[in-house]
Amino acid sequence: PTAVTRSAGLPDADAARAATSLGFRLAEAGHWTAARELFALVADRYHPYPEAAEAVRWLVRYHASGEVRRRIELGQFPVFQKAALA
Repeated sequence: PTAVTRSAGLPDADAARAATSLGFRLAEAGHWTAARELFALVADRYHPYPEAAEAVRWLVRYHASGEVRRRIELGQFPVFQKAALA
């Protein structure tokens, strides 16, 4: 269970909004790996909510990014299977 979704006791719609908002803040702060994992969680756990579409769009842009690809090749970003949505 994640802090955003379980311990806060939020309804799913609110948890999806909170997690998506936090994901965007993490990405803006340069914490792309944490943002990627949070967006993957939103896409997986909250797929009925509109925030899941936002999360998937962010993940597509992330995985299509040449900068991200290069950083992964250099070993600067860890690669997680679930985050790749493969």
